[in-house]
Amino acid sequence: MIYFLTIVGVGLATIIYGLYVILINSVNFQTSRTGGDIVAKVLECYGIKQLFTLTGGHIAPILVSSEKLGIKVIDVRHEATAAFAADAVSRLSSDNQVGIAVVTAGPGVTNCITALRNAQLAESGFVLIGGASPLLLKGRGSLQDVEQLGLLKGVCKNVLGCSRVKDIANVVSKAIVLSQAGVPGPVFVELPIDILYSVGEVVKNTKVDRPTKSIVSVLINQYIKLRICYHFSHNSQTISYKEIKDKHVKQYNKSLRTHLKKSRYAEIFNHLSIARKPVVLVGSQVLNAPRAYCLAELIEYLKKLRMPIFFSGSTRGLMGEEHWKYEFRHKKRNALKAADFVLLLGVACDFRLDYGRHLNKEAKIISVNENPRSLKLNKRVFWDGLTFNMKPLVFLAEIFDTSYVDKSIPDVLKKNEIRNNDWMLELQKREMGRNNQISELSKLETAEERINPIKLCKYINDNLIDNKTILILDGGDFVGTAAYTMRPRGPMKWLDPGPFGTLGVGGGFALGAKLCYPDHQVIIIWGDGASGYSILEYDTFKRHNLPVLGIIGNDACWSQIKRDQVKILESEVACNLDYSKYERIGGCFGANGLSICNIGELEECVDNYVKNIKNEESYIINAHISKSNFRDGSISV
Repeated sequence: MIYFLTIVGVGLATIIYGLYVILINSVNFQTSRTGGDIVAKVLECYGIKQLFTLTGGHIAPILVSSEKLGIKVIDVRHEATAAFAADAVSRLSSDNQVGIAVVTAGPGVTNCITALRNAQLAESGFVLIGGASPLLLKGRGSLQDVEQLGLLKGVCKNVLGCSRVKDIANVVSKAIVLSQAGVPGPVFVELPIDILYSVGEVVKNTKVDRPTKSIVSVLINQYIKLRICYHFSHNSQTISYKEIKDKHVKQYNKSLRTHLKKSRYAEIFNHLSIARKPVVLVGSQVLNAPRAYCLAELIEYLKKLRMPIFFSGSTRGLMGEEHWKYEFRHKKRNALKAADFVLLLGVACDFRLDYGRHLNKEAKIISVNENPRSLKLNKRVFWDGLTFNMKPLVFLAEIFDTSYVDKSIPDVLKKNEIRNNDWMLELQKREMGRNNQISELSKLETAEERINPIKLCKYINDNLIDNKTILILDGGDFVGTAAYTMRPRGPMKWLDPGPFGTLGVGGGFALGAKLCYPDHQVIIIWGDGASGYSILEYDTFKRHNLPVLGIIGNDACWSQIKRDQVKILESEVACNLDYSKYERIGGCFGANGLSICNIGELEECVDNYVKNIKNEESYIINAHISKSNFRDGSISV
């Protein structure tokens, strides 16, 4: 028996030693290439122009290597800002850049959870690369150690881990493509610190080569070295980044079904041909396509529909000033209740449509959505209709593709426009009536020395916004007022959080927007409460020479919550703030600004702002606004 065990033991030892020798020989201990170099090369291969970060030891090699390759490293003051900025790049860039954020392990990653969930619900895809504790020390009490993959699984489209240097390029490339494939969404990649540094640095820090007399220490050191060899095996192999990219693009970037049967389109146009009161709702999802090629085409399709259109999210201003006659903002609920034909393009029946209750149950409802869950959300509970799981842009393209539908469709649409002229005039009359009502409300004088918030928003709309202005919305009540009074002058000029109702996007969104369009004016419309989340990013704007204008509607409270809380619970606990001097915060970081209490001061303030922008300096307008009941009845829960 002893003889048998001895033979087995010697055999196992021989096998283990053989594996050890193989692993040892597969590692180039002299190479200076780091895992950070590999990550940077992948980003370069995808044409990434910048990444956003808050530095940390776990991710330093990625930042250093990226800078060496000419990728801008934009360091911010809070990790959430890095994630929001990456999100904004993915949403706004005309050349379909994928936003990249790189944050350190533990709290660096957990600080991004809100931004990830915000992007997930907004169907915006970016990549968050997070550092992690050393593989050898997982669960052993190392600095900033936490189970990140499991924690982020519920707020990301995908989470990917990596434990070997030779897999880094494959994993990062896969994440970039996955973030945009199908329904876009955020993807998290975890890269442990030890595979980001060179193997020599890891060996040095683990001290496995130091002399030791204890047999236990010798065995432990050999085990550690074996693990290091496993993680760094084939670490100097030649990597074909383009081949890896092409493989993933081919494998994952598959569109949803690209066409329906001709009979289905015929059915849709039969309903449309008899519709007297059609309405189209367009959500941000229609922009989930290669914008450089499809944006103009999308706008042209929407014009050809010749129907009243309500836009939401980033699609506001999509058709430009010359086609505002088709674009409506007010009384949407009334229009939907009266409509007999409703086309939902990338719009889910969630709280914004009262879960479908806003739709006329007698209307013919057609929903087109690339997200299967959003497509049928609350269907047959509060609404019912035809549903098509495909990209809205593909759907519109096929409507006007005569190989799928009858050539008489343009004539049908034209006749439909003539027949529905009374309906269009009715909606335009409502729109004009509401605009006139808002205009009258803007003229109301305030009892205290404060600015009427509607008047402030109208002034900004009429004097500061042009076709090279991008509006970033971050707040509650004041932002809601702005949505009714400010109008972007063209496509991709409006950026709000989306359906998650997130506060704190302002600094990050503005950062991403300014990098995408450096020749554009970027204006953050802030509620005073929301500004507190990211106003310190004025330091980032200054350091990276990215001038931004922030306009804070300061009513010294969380108005959207306070309104219902006082009405229902008869208490204003935790709702009140002060008329704080927010402009001084910007001053700490080289941004000029003024606190104003009337429109006359605002005019002077705008003149100063124009001078600052010419000098490429950021600015803050701290506008003390009066309390308002303009948005009574708005959603706060």
